[in-house]
Amino acid sequence: MRQSLTIKLISLAVSSYMLLALGWWTLLLLNKNEKLKDVQNYLDTNNIDYSLITDEKFASQKTMILGEGFSFGIALVLGIYMLYRVYKKELIVEQSKANFQMSITHELKTPVTAIKLTLDTLKRKLNLQDSLLDIYNQGNSSAVRLDNLINKLLLANRLDSANTYSKEPLDILSILKNRMTLFHKLYPDFTIKMESDNLMSLVLFDREGFISVVDNIIENAYKYSDKEKKLTIQSYRSNKILKLNFKDEGIGIPVDKSKKVTEKFYRIGDEMTRTSKGTGLGLYIVNKILKDHKTSFAIKQHREKGVDFEIQLNII
Repeated sequence: MRQSLTIKLISLAVSSYMLLALGWWTLLLLNKNEKLKDVQNYLDTNNIDYSLITDEKFASQKTMILGEGFSFGIALVLGIYMLYRVYKKELIVEQSKANFQMSITHELKTPVTAIKLTLDTLKRKLNLQDSLLDIYNQGNSSAVRLDNLINKLLLANRLDSANTYSKEPLDILSILKNRMTLFHKLYPDFTIKMESDNLMSLVLFDREGFISVVDNIIENAYKYSDKEKKLTIQSYRSNKILKLNFKDEGIGIPVDKSKKVTEKFYRIGDEMTRTSKGTGLGLYIVNKILKDHKTSFAIKQHREKGVDFEIQLNII
């Protein structure tokens, strides 16, 4: 919404400038035409035989200036009006899409939560055999995945609106280690290691926002890795800057796509042939949160395999 307001204000400023410029040039040409006529009258009054402009030509030029100025002005106003209508329709469509995403995700949230609670209750109350336990694990895994997807959609919509952050001093190393422990439990086949100077660094950041950034980068590394699922998180201080580098061993991101992948819903490749699961929201959320916190974020691929996500945080 804030981006739409910015575009609207810029369009209004440009349109106003063009209309004012048209009016100014019309008045300037009329004034020059009048001065030319005054000079001709002076020559005629003093019996100087020199023709600059005749009465017929003066009237013709005046009519031409006014006519062309009026025609151009009408065309410009009509063009601005048509652009405004297109912009307004586009805004309505975007708002409708956002409202639909919000409503459908909220509608899905309740039954998914109920399914998770039911599965957890069954596991606690019943002594499940191995075969039934496998079924429970599959069902619970699918429910958790769907719940995470819904949460991503809700978060992405909140970020698009006038989202407010609750910033507080965060111990970044502590949060990184906690998230690593969590993902070790979720994905036993995923190797995550930390390389750090072990210096405590406090950064002013929204807690939930930073956790979302870390989780989405780690999930991205796991999701787009082939057989060797590895991630190295580097954390080093440099003066008053904390540099974080997430190095995965996945399929990588083409250099010409490094900016596109941070767009909402953008995914590399063809949906008909893609095998990896995803929504195109992960890196959008990462980029949006870091951008809102005025934090440097870069996607680099200078290795044969994998990609580096580089973040620079200001230490307080």
